[in-house]
Amino acid sequence: MKFGTAYFDNIILKHFKTDMDEVKRQGCSFVVLTFSENDLMFHEDTYRQLTAQAKSQGLTTLIDPWAIAGIFGGESSTQLPMWHDDERQVRSDGKKAPALCMNAPALTAYLKRWVDVVGTFEADYILWDEPHFYLNWLDKFGGWDPNPTAWSCRCDYCQKKFKKETGKTLPKEHTEEVKEFKRRSTRDFLLALTRYAESKGQKNAMTFLPGEKAWFLKTMAQEKSIHVMGGESYFEYDQSLPKDVYQHALEHTRELKVWARKYKKPLLMWVKGFLVPEGREMDVVDAARGCVDGGGDWVAMWGFEACKHVSDKTCGNPDKVWRLMGETFRSYLKGNNNQKKVSFSKTKIRKGVAV
Repeated sequence: MKFGTAYFDNIILKHFKTDMDEVKRQGCSFVVLTFSENDLMFHEDTYRQLTAQAKSQGLTTLIDPWAIAGIFGGESSTQLPMWHDDERQVRSDGKKAPALCMNAPALTAYLKRWVDVVGTFEADYILWDEPHFYLNWLDKFGGWDPNPTAWSCRCDYCQKKFKKETGKTLPKEHTEEVKEFKRRSTRDFLLALTRYAESKGQKNAMTFLPGEKAWFLKTMAQEKSIHVMGGESYFEYDQSLPKDVYQHALEHTRELKVWARKYKKPLLMWVKGFLVPEGREMDVVDAARGCVDGGGDWVAMWGFEACKHVSDKTCGNPDKVWRLMGETFRSYLKGNNNQKKVSFSKTKIRKGVAV
């Protein structure tokens, strides 16, 4: 059983060393380090040092292409669409999205170069995290009027690929056939990268967005160039809060475990440690237990100190979330894992909330 967390934004080595000690005290044996476009431009040697430091402290390291090209998860900006305007995603409403298309050759070429650089870090894995076509909720950052019905992508590369594969013209409607085409495009794009990375001696892990994880796990778990499969137990408090967080995580993990077990791959499951409202801190405990009890081999919380340093993503009480996460992880490592929804450190409960 492995536990971990994501770590991002700090690149000052002396602080990093101290933070990695804290990560280990939490019961973590692996850490995900984000490596963005900006990091590739300016911080290559720094990340080589950070990775070496984390490994020297006994942590398994995973490197994440954080928000690169606007197609991976992460709170980082992308410049690639400015440099490759003709390879940007084109939405169904005709607007060019601030993201490159997975069917565009420039993106694959850039990421292969990224893989070459990451290979010099000697990290244990690359984590291809939440690959996706452009997400419209990001419109607010560009001052665009929200268009929830618009979808991506209808660029020339997508239209040509769709025509070649189906003999048809790519529809303007977001049909099931279009969604399947986008899944195939994502699959083809990722396999080009994971196979390239493996050819360079790299191991690959992968995590998908909640809405697509089952399809991708079923399709890609058999791929030899992918060594760790992953999913998420995330939900939105204002839109999709489950009645039972433990059961939600348990069921999502079991669904994915079927394919991970079939192809004998470890299953990495993520727990939501960001935007947790004050008074809901025990959700982190329930989600972590659901992921473990559902068969997760690796369980991690995003992110370090419950994203306390990211004002847009921090929790209502990040210190409590971080503390409970550590107590949960350490409880499993000590073998105190035979009770569902246990209280930690003799935690007092008032109206169903840990205090």
